[in-house]
Formats: sequence, structure tokens, C-alpha cells
Amino acid sequence: GAKFIIFAALQTLIDPGDEVLIPAPYWVSYPTMVELVDGVPVIVPSDESTGFKPLALDIEKRITEKTKVLLLNSPNNPTGQMYTQTEIADIAKMLKRHPRLVVISDDIYNQLVFT
Repeated sequence: GAKFIIFAALQTLIDPGDEVLIPAPYWVSYPTMVELVDGVPVIVPSDESTGFKPLALDIEKRITEKTKVLLLNSPNNPTGQMYTQTEIADIAKMLKRHPRLVVISDDIYNQLVFT
């Protein structure tokens, strides 16, 4: 799995008090990995209206001076939901306004997509 690589990346990137944005729903160990490196997990909620995918505006609302990483997971575990090309483009456009943010993309399930 990707857990060890994500944890190693967080160890490299996060200083105490740095925030990591975690779109919800999320893999169960993401917040714990952030806490283990003395970071602060910031959960970005979603609901059925967005297909259980926080959109660019939802993510941007939670960015602060302490935000350092956005942890994206698509296809998502546990929902299986995937961001569309348009949604990813919107997130990329938003990230251009926040160039100091690092994106960790957990796409370990990208080969398990069935159309």
C-alpha cells in the first residue's frame, strides 16, 4: 500500500503545527499519520450533494497561513468516488492561488477503475 510512502512524505514536509487538508471521507489512518508528525489534520467535509467529494471551493475555504499539504485520494477509499477532469482542473486552478501548498496524491487505486 501507499501508507508508508505518504507517512514518509509527511515526515519530510510537516513541521510542528503545520496543517494538512484531508478531504472527507478519507482513509482511516490519514489523520493519525499527520498527528504522528506533529501536524494538524484539517478535515474538509463533503456530502451527497457533491458526490462525497469536497470541491475546490470547499478546500480553499479551509486554507490558512499554516496549511502546508493537501492530501488527495482519487479513486477514493472508502467510497470509490473519483474526481472528474473538470473537478481536478478546478482544484488545480485554485492551487495556483496558493503556490506554497504541496499536493500528495494517493491514487494507489487508479488501476482498479471499472467502467
